[in-house]
Amino acid sequence: MLLGLGIRTLGDFAALPEESVRQRFGPSGVDAHRLAGARPTALDHAPLPTAPREIALSLDFEPPLSSTDQLAFASSAAAERFITELLAETLVCTEVRIELIDDVGVRYERTWAHPGRFTASDLINRIRWQASGLHSSTERTGAGIAALRVAPERVERTAAHEPGLWSSEPDERVHHHITRLQNLVGHDGAVIGSLTGGRLSAERQRFSPWGTRAPRTAHRSLGAGPWPNGLAAADAPSRVFPDPLPADLLDASGNPVLLDDDLLSSDPVSLRVDGHGAAHRVIAWSAPWPVRERWWNTSVERFRVQLVLDDGSAWLLHRTGRIQHGPQIQCAAGGATPGERPRTGTADAADSDGVSADPPAWFAEGQYD
Repeated sequence: MLLGLGIRTLGDFAALPEESVRQRFGPSGVDAHRLAGARPTALDHAPLPTAPREIALSLDFEPPLSSTDQLAFASSAAAERFITELLAETLVCTEVRIELIDDVGVRYERTWAHPGRFTASDLINRIRWQASGLHSSTERTGAGIAALRVAPERVERTAAHEPGLWSSEPDERVHHHITRLQNLVGHDGAVIGSLTGGRLSAERQRFSPWGTRAPRTAHRSLGAGPWPNGLAAADAPSRVFPDPLPADLLDASGNPVLLDDDLLSSDPVSLRVDGHGAAHRVIAWSAPWPVRERWWNTSVERFRVQLVLDDGSAWLLHRTGRIQHGPQIQCAAGGATPGERPRTGTADAADSDGVSADPPAWFAEGQYD
């Protein structure tokens, strides 16, 4: 019909006035028109459907099954039937509750979420993983699994899961091979990473097992964190060190670059990071910015700085504290507090101006590609 009206592309259809589309094609035409323009449709705000009560998986085993492979094989046909019955109602399951009951009546229940929709093989894998966790649990009391119960916790219409013109779902071969890897190394053995809120880079990492939905958290813009000028998520380090690496940041005179009143005490010239070879020349750097957290707990503030080196690498550094201006304090030359990073040079703990010359070292928090 659209071709007969001379409308041959999605862009042409989206450019039509919505009221004209409503008068000619009705509510379904309006939904299609909004979908063509990448705008919310009525389906986006429709209440979630509920699965019929009779759609559930229930199996009893006599004798009880003690092997996860036996349990997976025994439930495979029922899992296929469970998914087929949902599809017959034009429903797909995105969250399922699995309950395992051992031979002494102890119940082991868990809810599993899927980022897309469950297939029969996905459901069998969840049953296998849940049973595998029981075998390693010290709380298990029975000798085997006597019953299996599976019920849909969250279902959606199949129309909401149809692939678009450009499918954003992972390649089927990738999904197949990673799922097989999970069967070998365990559910938590293959994970995907994502960014979340946090102060240090390591705190912003979140790892979720492959094939599961990431935990729900309150919405927070990744750019609205303690980053300068609201840097976007693309400016997060591509490599984050679990334990920040000590680093030497020196100026042209070979003295450590310090922090004085939220500014660098001198221009950085070279950077050496422990475990990453010799020092390299600094060709660009950002102004330092503070990371002030837990002010009510009198914690010492951190400062961050980004640097680019002559070898093309880029680094995110942080340090704790700044130059302290105060009464002059003298100590024996070369003396150091136990556990303190060795000092550079032969200066005392404070210079003639009463400025501390032995602040904490810089640490490499992450590296950019």
